[in-house]
Amino acid sequence: MPSELIERALPFHISSEETLDYDEDTGIDKQIYHMKKIVNAFIQTNLSGAVTYWSKEAQQLFGWSHGDTLGRDFFTMILTTPMKLSQLLGEGTQTFELTGTHRDGHEIELELNLFSELWLSNNKTDVTLFLRDLSAQRQQALRLSQSEERNRQIFENALDAVIVANIQGTVVAWNRHAEITFGWTINEAVGRNLTDVVIPLRFHAQHLEGMKRFLQTGEKRIIDSIAGSQSLRNLTNIKL
Repeated sequence: MPSELIERALPFHISSEETLDYDEDTGIDKQIYHMKKIVNAFIQTNLSGAVTYWSKEAQQLFGWSHGDTLGRDFFTMILTTPMKLSQLLGEGTQTFELTGTHRDGHEIELELNLFSELWLSNNKTDVTLFLRDLSAQRQQALRLSQSEERNRQIFENALDAVIVANIQGTVVAWNRHAEITFGWTINEAVGRNLTDVVIPLRFHAQHLEGMKRFLQTGEKRIIDSIAGSQSLRNLTNIKL
């Protein structure tokens, strides 16, 4: 497969520095072996879906060797929900998210990029499959979601007032104890500046200077000393 076909088939860019020579013995461009930086496996089939080439990366991904798969229908052998290649073929590069099955039986979440090319020299159509394993990506996204939920629960159920503001001093998060402490509801506080809802007027200059110092040096001390603050909602002195 010439390099230009691979570049047309891929839905992402390969730099010219990655283009390698053509392997006359296998009929496969050696560039595919460097695609493992981008995709996890490279496979070719005929129009019936029968495997004509199975890369080493495909063997690692699915557990089947080239000899095991040659001539077998990829779409019924690997996909958890078997289908015909004709159901997927279309104009240009087609991208699908599907579930495949490893030889040992465990499932693999896949991104399949499918590209077909008619060779005028022999009137033969090759179908090229570029596969990415999405399983680790999905698991990472799930772990991140679970971590964010744990953090949200901690934030919401903290026994102290917890306020999050951006570098401009705008409130972006305000928990239930902040509502109790300062008298502003979450909807009222979020989007306002700290100086509007937390910092009394007499401390505004110190607060702004402290924030400026923090952004320049990373020093966390905002105000040198303060005996108490005052809720601007109910004008009640609050010990901080």
